[in-house]
Amino acid sequence: MSDIKRVSPLLDDYSLGQPYSVHNGVICCPAMHAVTNEKFIVKQISIPESQTQVDAMVLTGACLDRTSAQLYYEEIAGDLVHEVEVLQNLAQTRGFASFLGHQLTRKEDGQVGMDLWLLSPYRTTLAAHMKHSAMTYLEAVNLGIDLCATLTLCRKFGYIYGDLKPENIYMTQQRKFQLGDLGLIALSELTYATLPDKYRSAYTPPELFDDFAELNATMDIYALGMVLFQIYNDGRLPFTDGSARSAVQELAAPAYADYEMAEIILKAIAFDPAARWQNPEDMGQALVSYMQRNPVNDDMIAPPVVAAPILTTATNELERCVLETRAEVDEDEVPLEEKTTEAPDAVEAPVQSKSPEETETQEDQSLPAEEDAEPGTAVQDEELADILSRADTFLAEPDAEQPEQSQEEPAQKPESPDDVYEDEEEMPRRKVSVKGIVGTVCALVLLIGLAVGGYLFYNNYYLVPVDSFQVVANTLDTLTVEVKMEGDPSVLDITCQDTFGNTHPGSLKNGQATFTGLQPNTQYTVTLSVTGFHKLEGPSVVTHTTAIQTEIATFTAITGSEDGSVILTFTPNRTEADNWTVTYEAEGEAPRTMTFTGHKTTVTGLTVGKEYTFTLSADNGIYLTGSNTLTYTATPVVLARNLTVSAFDGSSMTVSWDVPETAVENWDVRCYDGADFDVIQNVTECTAVIEGLDPATPYTIEVTADGMTEKTWFAITANAVFVTDCAVDTQTPGQMIVTWDYTGTTPGGWVFVSTYSDDPNAMAAFQTEENSVTISPYLPNTAYAFAIQTADGSTVFNSAYTAVAPEAEAFSNFGLTAADLVMETFHAPESEDWTTEDMDLENSKTAEFAVSDTVAFVVQAAAEPENSESDVQILVIVRDENGIPIDYSYDTSPWYTMWTENMYLGQLRQTPQTSGSYTLEVYFNNQLACTKSITITA
Repeated sequence: MSDIKRVSPLLDDYSLGQPYSVHNGVICCPAMHAVTNEKFIVKQISIPESQTQVDAMVLTGACLDRTSAQLYYEEIAGDLVHEVEVLQNLAQTRGFASFLGHQLTRKEDGQVGMDLWLLSPYRTTLAAHMKHSAMTYLEAVNLGIDLCATLTLCRKFGYIYGDLKPENIYMTQQRKFQLGDLGLIALSELTYATLPDKYRSAYTPPELFDDFAELNATMDIYALGMVLFQIYNDGRLPFTDGSARSAVQELAAPAYADYEMAEIILKAIAFDPAARWQNPEDMGQALVSYMQRNPVNDDMIAPPVVAAPILTTATNELERCVLETRAEVDEDEVPLEEKTTEAPDAVEAPVQSKSPEETETQEDQSLPAEEDAEPGTAVQDEELADILSRADTFLAEPDAEQPEQSQEEPAQKPESPDDVYEDEEEMPRRKVSVKGIVGTVCALVLLIGLAVGGYLFYNNYYLVPVDSFQVVANTLDTLTVEVKMEGDPSVLDITCQDTFGNTHPGSLKNGQATFTGLQPNTQYTVTLSVTGFHKLEGPSVVTHTTAIQTEIATFTAITGSEDGSVILTFTPNRTEADNWTVTYEAEGEAPRTMTFTGHKTTVTGLTVGKEYTFTLSADNGIYLTGSNTLTYTATPVVLARNLTVSAFDGSSMTVSWDVPETAVENWDVRCYDGADFDVIQNVTECTAVIEGLDPATPYTIEVTADGMTEKTWFAITANAVFVTDCAVDTQTPGQMIVTWDYTGTTPGGWVFVSTYSDDPNAMAAFQTEENSVTISPYLPNTAYAFAIQTADGSTVFNSAYTAVAPEAEAFSNFGLTAADLVMETFHAPESEDWTTEDMDLENSKTAEFAVSDTVAFVVQAAAEPENSESDVQILVIVRDENGIPIDYSYDTSPWYTMWTENMYLGQLRQTPQTSGSYTLEVYFNNQLACTKSITITA
């Protein structure tokens, strides 16, 4: 397994373990901070995956040389860095887990490409969580709502997440779910982008397994639906590969999902994109409504529990026996409250909601509920509120669907004695006693007095009301609370205790108490109590976590890539902040601030020559200690620009570079091979000679100076060569012969690339064993650029040359001259094999064409051409207004077959697709016969 390399400064304070994953040019390994022992993950992305891809691009002509390939891969790496920065911006909201830091480096040892290093904290992925434990119903719905909110935010930033799968979903300790890792695709690019192979998985919609398929905005919704399907289906997916799905396959509902949840999931993973949820807001709203209608608890997802028939029968028999027994009891012996017949309590609804038919059946078979129901089985109100708060992205004001009110009739009240007798005369008469009335009145007065006295005692002495109890101030190691009440606070006792049981004393003075000597980043519980025969009424407990402290181990600054810029880099030893802020100021300038993420930022717009003070701070109330302040004087950029090899013979090399605008007293030129050879020269001029080289050994050359932003370097492979001269010979008609001389080791073959414009079609690559190539045909009066490379990828110095092909002579042959020839252009006839009989030159002759037209031409001879059977080379060139060829065609034909009624006919193989003026040229045997100006319109 490959070892991951260490880079500075990103990984300076980390120890790295053995890689646990190596695939597709990506290496992942664990890391541990040397001070805090916190766990992290380091990912190295190689761009390209292997050097074989570089060789293929050069050999096929996709890149002129290895230098062009390096620029191409630097652009790709820059796009990945931009994606990392977008992910960091998204992580400032919520729902996304960003990287702690990143660093981009060039490949070493003469290789082409870049390496992107990503540092992230050790987090639990959904895939890892599902391997060790089953998901609960609450977690599953929570995941769906969280990710719908996250995907909605992603769209608001102009992106869609294209690599949604359990490995890229992270679960926090608070059971919240976040998306992480690369995978963002701009919404503006969906119509012409294709899905990379590395993003295809079992969670990818089936239509995107076609390499030419157009991306759609439901791909992330489909992936989320597949994740929920897997959770509700005992960890199993319907397909191991999404490409195996066909339109005729109807997916069965997940095994453990009720019918409502199954409808939500199956709509998300519908085969037809038009049948899916069209945006994550709609799917999220459906999940929120499901959660509000159904009791969602924290039980593990498992098959629904169905009561056994024998239990239902026994229950009905038990109820029948009770009713028969009560009917035999004498009515006068049964207390009134027992005569009030109430329906037994309904069994608490299971996690999964039922269809209307299932609900009706279950009500008939329900058992009486236990008197002491287990607390916490259903999601609590505060937990529901927390989940709904995370859905505010698509649910501004969640309106819970209220269940319909029961239509059952209220229980009939028992008959009163007045209802027993229909006629008032039948009611028995009672005797009235005066003593009884007086006694009753006295008893009532006594009871009222006792009640009033008890009430006054309860409210004015026994109860001690507290209006408010809250934290009013805190620092790194102190905490101040305040009590507001109408009574005397001296009757109150106050204590402060951490989670380990350590108690800190305190006393209330003027309604406030301050606790000192606390530990940073620790949760404390402050409790009020009352002495004597009293009871507190109101808030009596407050919980608070002290501020977080982190130490900045290093804080450094170097000049940036432009004058008046500085690159700041720092290393925290403990807690990470979501955002960092640097404040900087200089004499005569107002303080300025910049907020950023990660451990590195670039500040621009500084005044060269001024000294600035930079102070680092963090959000979330984090206190910084250590090296969080530095001073730095803004300086101009110093670079060894255009570092090249001006001479090389295998054992000796001369390097040179441009003289910078800012004077540099000394340069350090280092040449090393990674083994025993390591030579450093100190020079005052912008040139150096390195001797004692071994042609069979690769070397790296670096040039540095005091105050330099970054070192300038290049690498050479073993068996490098130096091209000393390149000559062009056009004496042979229709041929351009290019020959070059060189010093150094003779390679096993050459790759010669020529081009005459930026158009890829203008590039031609030749592979040859000799140091010579023949270009035929060549385009007269055209500037060519040549690149000379070795077939085995060895370094070639001085490999770029240019040459201008000479102008062609005027045509003179077969009894005709250029003066005898006239060319006209016209719209080509509709017939594919048109001839002079199809041509209506009088009505179709024109010099102006639209981009959709087909341009035809006719060369008319003033005299009869000779009847010769000699083969003639016909070259047709179209040039833009700058004289650069944009297209050409080449053919050979016998002279006598070319002419019909003194006319030679032809048409352009393609019409220019950009509006402008162009020149059409026709050559016979490399001699210019005639030209014609044409205009192309949109």
